[in-house]
Amino acid sequence: MANLNIPIKNTGDTLSASEFNQVVTAVNSKVDAVTGKGLSTNDYTDIEKNKLTELNRKVDEIAGVVEGTVISDAERKIGTFRLSGTSHDLYQLSVSLTDLPSVAGEIKSYAISDEPFGDRLYLSVRDFIVTDITGDNFYTNTHSVRKMYVDDVNLNTCIEIKCNEDISDAVTVLLTIQYIKIDYERVDFTLSNVTGDKSTIGIVFPVLKYDKKFAYSLIVDDCRVDSNKLFFLINQKWVDAEKYQHFGQAHTTGYTPEKTLNYSDGFGVEKRFTYGVAIFPTGHNDYISDYMGRENPLPNYPYLTWPQLLHVLKFGNEMHFHDVFDVDTGTVEGILSGIGAAQDKTLEKTGTGIKVMVRPNGNDDYIEASKRHDDIVFMTTEGSNHTVSSLSSDINLLKGIIYRRNCDGITSDNFMSKITENASIENKWICDFTHSPSSGMLEGLVRLNDTYGKDGNDTVWFATIDEIYEYWFIRQNVKFRKEISGNDVKFTLFIPRLKYGRHTDFTVQLTDVGYVPDIISLQTDNVYGLSCGVKSGKFLVNFNLNEKLLDYAEEFVSLYEATLNDNDKVDATYFVQQLRVDLQAPFLARLAANENPPELKSISINGGAATTYDRNVSVALSATGSITHYKISENASMTGTEWITGTSKILSYTLSAEYGSKTVYVQVKNDYGESAIKSSIISYAEQPAVSYTVTGRANNSAYGSVTPASQTVAEGGQATVNAQANDGYEIDSWSGADSSTGVGADSGTATVTNVQADKTVTCNFREQGGNPPTSIKWVLSMNNSLSIEGYDPETGISRMQAITASRNMYTTTGEQIGTMGCTFNGSRLSADSEKNSGNAGAVTGNDSGICPDEYLAKMVGTYSSTNLGYLPNMVFNIAGLPAGTYNVRILSNTKSSTLSQGDNSLKYAVNGTEIEKDNNWPVNNTSGLVEFSGVISDGTLTVTATGPSYTGTRTNPINIIEIEKIS
Repeated sequence: MANLNIPIKNTGDTLSASEFNQVVTAVNSKVDAVTGKGLSTNDYTDIEKNKLTELNRKVDEIAGVVEGTVISDAERKIGTFRLSGTSHDLYQLSVSLTDLPSVAGEIKSYAISDEPFGDRLYLSVRDFIVTDITGDNFYTNTHSVRKMYVDDVNLNTCIEIKCNEDISDAVTVLLTIQYIKIDYERVDFTLSNVTGDKSTIGIVFPVLKYDKKFAYSLIVDDCRVDSNKLFFLINQKWVDAEKYQHFGQAHTTGYTPEKTLNYSDGFGVEKRFTYGVAIFPTGHNDYISDYMGRENPLPNYPYLTWPQLLHVLKFGNEMHFHDVFDVDTGTVEGILSGIGAAQDKTLEKTGTGIKVMVRPNGNDDYIEASKRHDDIVFMTTEGSNHTVSSLSSDINLLKGIIYRRNCDGITSDNFMSKITENASIENKWICDFTHSPSSGMLEGLVRLNDTYGKDGNDTVWFATIDEIYEYWFIRQNVKFRKEISGNDVKFTLFIPRLKYGRHTDFTVQLTDVGYVPDIISLQTDNVYGLSCGVKSGKFLVNFNLNEKLLDYAEEFVSLYEATLNDNDKVDATYFVQQLRVDLQAPFLARLAANENPPELKSISINGGAATTYDRNVSVALSATGSITHYKISENASMTGTEWITGTSKILSYTLSAEYGSKTVYVQVKNDYGESAIKSSIISYAEQPAVSYTVTGRANNSAYGSVTPASQTVAEGGQATVNAQANDGYEIDSWSGADSSTGVGADSGTATVTNVQADKTVTCNFREQGGNPPTSIKWVLSMNNSLSIEGYDPETGISRMQAITASRNMYTTTGEQIGTMGCTFNGSRLSADSEKNSGNAGAVTGNDSGICPDEYLAKMVGTYSSTNLGYLPNMVFNIAGLPAGTYNVRILSNTKSSTLSQGDNSLKYAVNGTEIEKDNNWPVNNTSGLVEFSGVISDGTLTVTATGPSYTGTRTNPINIIEIEKIS
């Protein structure tokens, strides 16, 4: 308040009008209205006001989560502590202390917890109540807290209390403290009955987990489903010859590996090789809206999907950042934005995040962005800017960069050469990558297993970058204490947790103490795997704190109990053997409970048909239990019949050549015994004069199979087909059948009766609990060579030759449905960007048309009619489609201004419905479509394009035909 020119007044004096007006003016000039300040001698400064505002906010924040103080000697969570945008759980604990200092100036220290509190951020005394031992007197100024701290040696949380004045009474203090915790896992274990000097016993962490000699990491780039080849090879699953192999995909040619690929933890626990996949969480293009979101991917779909990723993560594999989308990747800021979007999508789909960046396309802006992104802890490069090549004890991996070798198309020898060259270098870290594992790499991985893995000298730590980083993080930041009690030595480990960490397992070496069986006992229940012993003269202990290990053991044991499939049992056993021995016991009992021979109840030939006109028949088994082999014969004694490896319950068999009654015998077995022999009878007869073919097919061969694929039926006869779903799928519906069974089950039958024409019976499989797609779409590109004919997985386009012979068509998801053949009333004209390029389709230059420029350029047409009086036309005969309602769209495109000119307009027709366009319609037409809606089809479509002139090289070009089944 301003100084007033008013003399000091005594009691009874009065103010003059002038003096009173000075007071009023001064009060009115007081404009800073800060609650609690009143008419202070000095106004608050801006700095003071900012501090008060922040203090009020913090007081309100804590008051909002603490509804009064609860005096309790048990720790309780009371709310959230927020600082710089980061939230921490806030805890409270009450502690009673005695034997306080009693002489003024005396200070005493007390350990109030055996855990370290505060995390160097927040540790506070909320209440400090001093009383005499009777509780009759309370003291307010006799004692005070001097400081609180964590003892660096024993990791106890301690408090120093100072006596402010001499006090003769015996007093106690009740403290209530609030704090945040260090993010750690606590592990307590004891060495029992130790002899010798216990004071020298210590703990060290080997530089490499399991005290291995060198580390190896492998990455597959570009979110490729090719990475599944590694999973199938490592985990002893069927490895198909198809380039793209999804889980549950029907087998073509290939092999099942002889063994799993792994190393050991040194004491008998199997650790399978693991790898990382650089994924595209937000990836898409103009033709595939969501790379990883594709439901029910079919063969030839090139990208890994979220469900498949979640499955491989369970086995310790990892996911990494790579290309980002929908941002300016030429700037660090744009990339940072893209990383944020990719992380959000990953968290949504997996419940966890990514912390490693795999630099794409040689773009070092990704490196700079990763250095600035808090979630990313490590990076890879193919350039010279790497900072890490080994795992020496003093290495700092935070924001480190490792060089990785490109192994695309590599041979087995070349793959192994670098590994062999570096395997003898202590603590060396090797990193490789590929876009698609070559056969040489797959062979090389087997050699690596046989040389440096479980079947070799067991010196490799084959681990993902994430696992290696997390072990380093634990090793660098772990805290521990030791307590000696008699002949026992107790260790408490505080294992730090890393954001998005998934590999909380580690190795410790105990020094100056010998190993004897049962020397170690656990006092905490968060250790799910434990193994120990002596390796190379060192007493090592392996701890596994991964809580999900128990969940995975339950999941895969339950799966085996449901399927009794030996492959599922191998996986279940893998997870169970990683558990502590006591945790293994109930799972092992459940696995052993199903170790029984299969029971074959009955067999059925061609769905129970009385007669067949074809020697090739389908034999369906009604059996319980797992099957590994079967015998099938027309010999009741099975003399000379060999066991055939197979797990299917639908068998194909060729009857003996003579007509007559046939009895087929079947026997099955597994590792635990053989079934009884069961039989069924069918009559093999000569094909009648009038007969028809009944074809059995699946809507998707990756989902299941239908047998027999083809059978001959007499006029008026009937036929039955059998359906068997693959693992994870079930029957949704049947089409083309008069009666059927099995909807909602994994097997069933369908029958057609009074057959008067060729019939196709389709079993529509779906994912268990899922729904079938509501529409089917084909995008047919014309004028493709034989060498590239087929499905293009990058775009979903079916590349057609457009020739007279019928060629297979593929849906946009890669399923083979339908055929197309072309007839030409005139000479055939074709063009693309290299051949007859002057007449080729116009392109955009940046793939911004309705399809990539490669396909826009390709066209086919006809000219110079061979039938006088008729304009030249092309007829596209499409067959083998499901009956229903369709939309058809046609792209007609040429960059020639004269090719489509003539005396007549251009005509397009589908199943007889015609649309005319003027002669300039195709010129430089990169996106306009001739559209036919609601076309009713019995499974065939006839698409016609009619040219403008009877003679000369004038044509109606056709580039793309889109077909969509809408109902």
